Amino acid sequence: MKENTVFIYSENMNHPAPSDICIEGVWRADTLAHVARACLPTGHAPLDNALPGGGWPSAQLTELLLGPANHSEWWLLAPLLRQLHSTEQIALVAPPLEPHTPALHAQGIRTEQLWRVQASTWQQRLWATEQLLRCDAVGAVLVWLPQATQNGLRRLHMAAQTPRTNGLRSPWLFAIRPWAAAADASPSSLRIHIKALGPAGLRLQLIKRQGPPLPHTVDWPLPPALASILPTQPTTPHVLDRPENRPQPQHALGLVGV
Repeated sequence: MKENTVFIYSENMNHPAPSDICIEGVWRADTLAHVARACLPTGHAPLDNALPGGGWPSAQLTELLLGPANHSEWWLLAPLLRQLHSTEQIALVAPPLEPHTPALHAQGIRTEQLWRVQASTWQQRLWATEQLLRCDAVGAVLVWLPQATQNGLRRLHMAAQTPRTNGLRSPWLFAIRPWAAAADASPSSLRIHIKALGPAGLRLQLIKRQGPPLPHTVDWPLPPALASILPTQPTTPHVLDRPENRPQPQHALGLVGV
């Protein structure tokens, strides 16, 4: 349970708790929370309808939980990433594979906006993510965390909530973690399990949100733009780490995991 969670009870049935609560971080157990922070549509109306604010929330930690060899986080986040301004960079912290450039182009993502940061340990990944969240040029951060502590995740959640200068909107923060982490406590406000269904698309299970439990899964069909994508040689986006620490390019990363 989040430390800042507040429950409002009414012992008098004639005077129930108000249904129009509009306080950030406070909501009725049977309704979605009111979200004051910026949200952008997910690109899939059924998922928007299930999320507080009607889309991906900024200024907070969102966890995406996937099984082994499943890299469909790109597919899920592509509609959000292409909505970012051309001046907003997309930071990738320790991605396990090289981004698949033709597939990203097919989804309307500008690869010149990608910043790739190599970090070997989870502590280095946390530190790099915190620094990127403080950078006004960064619009979204994706960090791959096979391992992480609850305190480490709380650091990221708090860093994402820190207001920016000059009135700039807060960044979007996504931690891509293994499905096994679902059994661990987490300070994140949103946790989604992603199951790849091959050509049929994705199946999403919202295991945590600011609102009542969602009793059903959300299916997301394969975007037509990806159906004809064929593997090609990957290209390397901008890299922020030191040259001596740069790994050799790996295999191309498609949007659909198996």
